[in-house]
Amino acid sequence: MYGTLKYFFMLLLCCSYSVWSQTAATDSVEHHKVEVGISVFYYHPNLSDINKGFAQAEEKFALSPWNDFNIYYLALPTVVYYFNPRAQIALQAGGSFMEHIREDNKSYYFLWTIGGEFRLVPVTWRKYSTELYVAVGAGVVGVKFHRSYDNNIGLNEFASNFYADAGAGMSFHVTNRMSMNVDVRYLFVPKKQLSSLNSNLSLKSLMAGIGVFYSL
Repeated sequence: MYGTLKYFFMLLLCCSYSVWSQTAATDSVEHHKVEVGISVFYYHPNLSDINKGFAQAEEKFALSPWNDFNIYYLALPTVVYYFNPRAQIALQAGGSFMEHIREDNKSYYFLWTIGGEFRLVPVTWRKYSTELYVAVGAGVVGVKFHRSYDNNIGLNEFASNFYADAGAGMSFHVTNRMSMNVDVRYLFVPKKQLSSLNSNLSLKSLMAGIGVFYSL
């Protein structure tokens, strides 16, 4: 899987260099454009092993059990820099959070991520102010799981790892400065062994989302 991503990334770079060189002398108005915005993705990694580890710990120490952890979304504020109309760099940092409260106790997760993507725009429909792009990226993702119980007892787990992603999207220009994006991508994250819970954390997942962007 990672070998396929590596070759795809190399192919994308080669294609982008060709497209970049062909468009360097044209469309100068759009060179060096900057967009800022936010995208919200449906993101639902499989946390069954983590939930099993917490459940076993609760049973072992006779703690009142909580409902399973579930991650359903990822919000990513993004800055996009256009080298030219066909090549873009996107810098992203964001996360996801959910909390449940039971009397004086709480259960929550907090996930954060920071990274970047290289985007190549192979197709543009100027008549409809729409463009299609493909992207590959990489970065770091981390997550903390926490549960508290009576008598000041708590269970915590934290892990971070590198990620890589690949996907495609479409951008629709609503006005001269505002656009909306639709994205589909796959997030690759290696499994990580969590010794304290004797379980594996897997954050890989298919993602689909929409975003709103404004051109500066």
